[in-house]
Amino acid sequence: MHGRFWILAMVGVVLAAGPVRASDEADCLKGIKKLQAVKNPTARQKAALAAAEQEQIEADWSECKQVLKK
Repeated sequence: MHGRFWILAMVGVVLAAGPVRASDEADCLKGIKKLQAVKNPTARQKAALAAAEQEQIEADWSECKQVLKK
């Protein structure tokens, strides 16, 4: 009985995290596009873009958002 409860609880947690990851991904990609559109980027913007693109390659969307917030 307790085993079923934990399995159902874990499935609920995994399913609930899906929309959050999708939102992080969309925010990351939007931020990268904005930085790519800058005509004369500062050194800070160039560094942020490089870091965000690396996180995109790694599919680490939450980390990408953190890089873009700086």
